[in-house]
Amino acid sequence: MAKVLGDVVEQGCYDGSTRKGNAKFCHNCMQAGGKEIRWKFKVLEDGKLVGHVIASLKCDKNCGSESQQKEKLLKIARELIK
Repeated sequence: MAKVLGDVVEQGCYDGSTRKGNAKFCHNCMQAGGKEIRWKFKVLEDGKLVGHVIASLKCDKNCGSESQQKEKLLKIARELIK
C-alpha cells in the first residue's frame, strides 16, 4: 500500500534554524521576522502512522495567497513521501 499524508501536526515560522513563532502562512511569518514556513505532516501507510514529513516554503512578497501556500506545501509533502 502507498504512503499517504495524514494530518498536519505542527506549523511554524523560521529564520534558518530559529523558530519565530507558530505562523501558518507567509504574511504572518514575515511580520514575525521569519523567512519560511514549515508544516509537519503525519505519514500513514495502511492507516497506521509510519513517520512524519516536513514541507517548507520560502516567504517573500510573491508567495501567494493562503490557499496557494497550502497547496504548495501539500505538493511538496506529497513529493517527499513518494
